[in-house]
Amino acid sequence: MGNLANLACDIGKENDGVWLQFRGDTRLRIGRMFSVRYDEVWTELLGAAQGTYGDQIPDDLEEKLKVQGAARALLTDWALMDGGLDEDGLPMVVEPIEVAGFNGDAVDGDEYATYDEWNQAIADATPRECGTDRATGKPVTVEEFTGPDGNPYRILAPGEYQQIIPYTPELGMRIFAMDEYRDLYRWVQTQAMRGSLFTAKAKERTAGN
Repeated sequence: MGNLANLACDIGKENDGVWLQFRGDTRLRIGRMFSVRYDEVWTELLGAAQGTYGDQIPDDLEEKLKVQGAARALLTDWALMDGGLDEDGLPMVVEPIEVAGFNGDAVDGDEYATYDEWNQAIADATPRECGTDRATGKPVTVEEFTGPDGNPYRILAPGEYQQIIPYTPELGMRIFAMDEYRDLYRWVQTQAMRGSLFTAKAKERTAGN
């Protein structure tokens, strides 16, 4: 016989999101479609558009509103290993930075950041939980720290780190609107519709593409 508790949704998971694996080691935090958070965002976006167009909102504008809604309420966080922002303000992927073999007085051309300062920053790294491993049931964590340059970094391996970019809705909107990321946008929408991910009893887990 079923258990009533299995039918309950977790409001926190719906609004804040659950961590899922997209491709490779990329983890994204996905909120639920039609959650309280999403409904508030969509009501705001739709109300602004109706103030101009009434009920005859153009299809292309409606799609732009959906992109904004997804960026503000469906994709709520990510755990990416990127190399900062490029000149267009988009994440750029770079090779990991090696620290272990450094023999000079500065790192990455920063004359004010010494090897010891970077080593201390790395030693002060703190773990951040980003989901649960489906096979073992154990939490998946990443080690993050703030470098002497003030930017956030993630440890990839001993002596190896890479700058990361915190997620923002503005960045999400730009990426979702790009043709090369349409698969990502559709995947986020699909996962957000999976009610089973947001039940009170559900464990966070990885999801297929």
